Amino acid sequence: MQPVMDEQRLIEQAKNGDVDAYAELLKHYKYRVYYHLYHMIGNRQDAEDITQETFIKAFHRLHTYQPSRSFSAWLVKIATNTCIDELRKRNKMKTAAWEECVSNGDTPEEAILKKEQFNHYVQTLKKLPARHRSILYLRVIENFSYAQIAEALGLTHSKVRNLLYQSRIKLRTWWKEDELNEKLS
Repeated sequence: MQPVMDEQRLIEQAKNGDVDAYAELLKHYKYRVYYHLYHMIGNRQDAEDITQETFIKAFHRLHTYQPSRSFSAWLVKIATNTCIDELRKRNKMKTAAWEECVSNGDTPEEAILKKEQFNHYVQTLKKLPARHRSILYLRVIENFSYAQIAEALGLTHSKVRNLLYQSRIKLRTWWKEDELNEKLS
């Protein structure tokens, strides 16, 4: 799909009820939305379920999309809000699957070390509120600009910068505290 021309054409067709056009949009954005949700929730099946729910909501809300804005950011905003709603319902986070941590060919010792490091990383990230995790993911993994993150999450540019800074400081502090506690024990 060519970036803007085809995307805008498909969006207009989907707004007019063309399910095939919407399926093309879904095909183009499903992995981006899925990986965003996966990094928020840490579970493959839940990310798949919320991705489907996101695209259903987006289809029903397509009339609210404004062409002057980024379609990608609009979708991410719906995905983020859907995920936060789901997390609020459950009031818990699940840990990522073991096989995501271990690559092929590791010795048992390497696999255990990787699992421990990964679990430590996941546990540290879980301390952050979902919005902070989402901002980190969009900036670091998706390489969104501050403006795109602000649009996707409904925040101001300065609020995004502030939350990103706070998140990084908290992660560094917690990580160092954990390392210090390990050395002292």
